[in-house]
Amino acid sequence: MATKILSDSGQGQTESTISPNEPSAQGDRGRVSADQGIELAIGIMLVAYVGAQLLPLAFGAWFNVSTSSWEGGAGEIWAIIPLFALISILYYFYKKK
Repeated sequence: MATKILSDSGQGQTESTISPNEPSAQGDRGRVSADQGIELAIGIMLVAYVGAQLLPLAFGAWFNVSTSSWEGGAGEIWAIIPLFALISILYYFYKKK
């Protein structure tokens, strides 16, 4: 059974029909087909695998850096970079509201 939809676009009223098997613009929001679900699952697994391989290397390089031979304030700034990252993340979520 088809559903009739009336819309007024400012230039007169128009009528259109949507069949139950046809995806509508609002009714199927959030639905994912099987192909999209498989691609999403593969993408998530790929990102998890690459992250599991690279994050330990990145953290090791970050925390084992030697700042003793650096000039003046560069070594001191290195210690507060995580604070700037935290402030940036908090600002990002605050701005979204």
